Amino acid sequence: MAAEQALKRGSITQFKQLSQQLKTYPLYPYLRYEYLRTRLHKRPSDEIATFIDTYHDDSPLSSKLHFRWIKQLAQKGRWKAVKQSYRASSNITLQCYYRRALLNTGDQGAAFDGLEQLWLVGHSQPRACDPLFTAWHKAGFIDDELAWQRIQLAMEKRKLTLSRYLTRFLSRKERIWANRWIQVHRKPSRILSQKRFINAHPMRNTILVHGLKRMARKDPVQAADMWQSKIKARYDFSDDEVMTVERAIAMAMALRNRPEALSWLAVLEERPADQSLREWRVRTALNQQNWDAALAWLYQLNDEEQQTPRWQYWRARVLAALDQPLQAEAIYTELAMKRGYYSFLAADKLQRPYHFRHAPLQQNELLTTNIEQHPGILRAQELFALGRAVEARREWFFATRYMVDEQLHQAGRLAHRWGWHDRAIMTVARTDHRDDLDIRFPLVHRDKITVKARENNIDTALAFALIRQESAFTADARSSAGAMGLMQLMPRTAKQLTRGTGIRLKNRMQLIDVETNLKLGMKHLGKVLRRFDNNPLLALAAYNAGEARVKRWIPKNRQVDADIWAETIPYNETRNYIQNIMVFTPIYEQHLGQPLTPLAQRMVPIGSPPPVVAQSPHIEMQQPSGPSETLKIAEPLPMKKGATILPLENQPKQSNEKDAISNVKTMHYRETITLNHTEWDNPEQEGI
Repeated sequence: MAAEQALKRGSITQFKQLSQQLKTYPLYPYLRYEYLRTRLHKRPSDEIATFIDTYHDDSPLSSKLHFRWIKQLAQKGRWKAVKQSYRASSNITLQCYYRRALLNTGDQGAAFDGLEQLWLVGHSQPRACDPLFTAWHKAGFIDDELAWQRIQLAMEKRKLTLSRYLTRFLSRKERIWANRWIQVHRKPSRILSQKRFINAHPMRNTILVHGLKRMARKDPVQAADMWQSKIKARYDFSDDEVMTVERAIAMAMALRNRPEALSWLAVLEERPADQSLREWRVRTALNQQNWDAALAWLYQLNDEEQQTPRWQYWRARVLAALDQPLQAEAIYTELAMKRGYYSFLAADKLQRPYHFRHAPLQQNELLTTNIEQHPGILRAQELFALGRAVEARREWFFATRYMVDEQLHQAGRLAHRWGWHDRAIMTVARTDHRDDLDIRFPLVHRDKITVKARENNIDTALAFALIRQESAFTADARSSAGAMGLMQLMPRTAKQLTRGTGIRLKNRMQLIDVETNLKLGMKHLGKVLRRFDNNPLLALAAYNAGEARVKRWIPKNRQVDADIWAETIPYNETRNYIQNIMVFTPIYEQHLGQPLTPLAQRMVPIGSPPPVVAQSPHIEMQQPSGPSETLKIAEPLPMKKGATILPLENQPKQSNEKDAISNVKTMHYRETITLNHTEWDNPEQEGI
């Protein structure tokens, strides 16, 4: 734009002349914003305040200028001006500047009022808050108790740098225990030192519990042994602390598919809000193919959980395994009438076609016209046309943030019509209508994706499904981990993939180029597929979580049905990722006119069958002769008061009733493994 160029050159007279002619242009506020942003030190406060107030409810530009204005005033020490110019904001930096303005103009009471809300968080606050907290401390408001509360929050989030910083707010005596906690975090085995923990302290048990949880993440068997044989009896733990430790050990064992996991999970006292515990009881039983236990734990899910497609499917699956085919078929039949991962699996069980249930959103011309004329939508459209994607998305979100479902439907249709597919997908996803499959699963970059997929021997529908899951076709998508572009490539991985492609990556921003991202991304996906023998389930898991992790998840000397393997992946994100792509792929097969491949054909058993060892009946079994041939023996398990776990041969047959959990058959032996991950990620799966 000529006016923008004139402003950049410093030709203010020309800029003013051109901008006067553009007052009706949708992006005129951007010209005003740039003019004021670059002249905050020159323009009158009233002029800046007028812009902020004019666009306060209309554009994200208001809050951007407000932030810059308050920050500049604060950095210059103009605290009276900060008080006068501040507008209520959710931005923590601005809140701290305003409180400092109150403090520096003599209103200490207002400055410190409610400051605990900013203090009691488990992450670092902006630097603008540091002088405020220091003043609060000097005034005597941060005592040991308040300091400990924040240290505990920081340690729970594993923020060691922040925790070390916060120790300065403790008295010298208390600081010893805080440093001890940090040492335990780094080396959990320090909790075994009686010398360190012989003296009582209000935080002692908290530190010990923290160490045991850390130990369980790395090696749940070692943690269980240390807990049962030493720590539990040595100190006086509360019931809640015992529950926390034993839950951590049980969940770590479950997530690592330990054979004794079910026994640990079985004796835990259930809390109403502990959905994760209830679900992992079922998953652990499924992984061990302990169908009686699985059915019993399915009955222990709450009513809402039992009605979800996930657990309806597994109930049918378990019933079928328990030779109750009619009950299983009834559930499969109901599920198969819907669209979704478990519905498609159910349809495969019945050998029936999938129900896609496509229902286009109906146009409301009057409502569409009103939305089209919304100033924020007009700005978003213009910015999108100019290729200014980030600013366009901000305007779109700001304009649609208070829209009701019917408005969002029409806004989604509008974005789809413009070819702004990522906004169309995201906008419609904010409503309950999930059946317009043309909007939700567009064929963006069809020719490019098809060519690159074929070059790398990748199913085109699978390629589309992966991109839809990774970025929703947002070309400049960037994740918090640093992955970029349509196929969410990490820069380091992308650089390794450039060999032989003719691409020279000089900076990571090249990865948001569609051609570059697709060329490297498809090469990466093709390599991962080949490494896992073209098993799409394993390849997708590796694409999301990394090849090394997936190799550890593959069972040794046994095979697991693919649906069970996918259900028991320890990462919630990866589990949902795979399931979404498994649903998206047949939808894209339909869009592309490809023959439909049932999920059952894509999802083959995972693992390797156990070796068959021929043994002569005349040869006696060799006895173990060394440490490497030690027999596995049963060890005691944690028990609820009055609870018993019978030896396998003495346990009665499971009756499948809700109150039959105490008789669940479980496995009892132990062997050492390393725990690498637990249940830290918990994203919501997109409705499909």
